[in-house]
Amino acid sequence: MKTELSILFSRKNLFQLRDRLRCYGIGFYCFLNHCILIGLVTLSLSFLPNTSFADIAIIVNKDSSLSVVTAKEVSALFLAKTNRLNGTSLKPIDMPNGNSLRNDFYLSMTKKSAMQMKAYWSRLIFTGKGIPPPVAESAEDVIDIISEELNYIGYVNTEDTGNKVKVLLTLPTLNSD
Repeated sequence: MKTELSILFSRKNLFQLRDRLRCYGIGFYCFLNHCILIGLVTLSLSFLPNTSFADIAIIVNKDSSLSVVTAKEVSALFLAKTNRLNGTSLKPIDMPNGNSLRNDFYLSMTKKSAMQMKAYWSRLIFTGKGIPPPVAESAEDVIDIISEELNYIGYVNTEDTGNKVKVLLTLPTLNSD
């Protein structure tokens, strides 16, 4: 390992890299500064808590007859295109605007950003074709509402699910932050 690093960072290799970067119009020290900056950012991100990188769990009441759903079906529910899944009437619950989990959810489910979702709901409200789902205060509120009411569906971090609700689907986050 030590010999590989010494070869990689040998004086000859560094001078060759500098010369190549000059050909592309990039200053050597500017390049090194960017490398150091990227390294520091990567290192600092490794110390952040994992909450924004957790997967998203689609949840319903644990007594619900639903056991499996697809991402397409959940997307249709949250976009007010349907209000039923497998014959079961469901009402979606949303997280507050600006919540990173909400942004990740809509990015994963619909491939739409927060601004695109705002435009989508504005258009549906204006035309009278739909209204956005009610908004809960927090993930704990989503879990409490769903655990008490049979016909609600929502989403939380997989780490927050506990045993009060049933997880129907798990989605990886696309990390919009």
